Amino acid sequence: MNSIIKALIFLGCVLVGCAENEVEDLTSYSNVVIVKERTTGEHKGSKNLLVKADYDGDNIQDTAYFTNNDGMYNLTVELGSGENIELIEISSITNIGIREKARGEYPRACSKGYGDPCTLGEENIKLDYVGLELFQYESSSRVYYWDGTSFSVAYLVD
Repeated sequence: MNSIIKALIFLGCVLVGCAENEVEDLTSYSNVVIVKERTTGEHKGSKNLLVKADYDGDNIQDTAYFTNNDGMYNLTVELGSGENIELIEISSITNIGIREKARGEYPRACSKGYGDPCTLGEENIKLDYVGLELFQYESSSRVYYWDGTSFSVAYLVD
């Protein structure tokens, strides 16, 4: 089915006219493009824009990536089950990336004095499954993690 949709989109681009690189990047969504590289900024290129891991613990590989939807960027996780989950919408990815965050326990930003004080007993976040870290180069980050039924988020710092 995906190949049929892509073929129809390609045919539409041939008839109407799309830039060559747009055709290559089109997904099964008519107005959504998977971002394959940054074209501006200090961190140009494709590094940290697509990550594959088992985020929900079902032993099926999931894929996280950015999409460009009318100038806004969505961080999307495509679960192995086929479900797509949009985690956040941001206006720029010039200095933003994603990476796998290993299972384990990590201090939250609040435990290091950033933001509101931590609630007692919540100074650390424990990841039972691999997490997805959204980070700003040389700055803070947040980790999206599967809590058993859906994604939750915790703010971290280096």
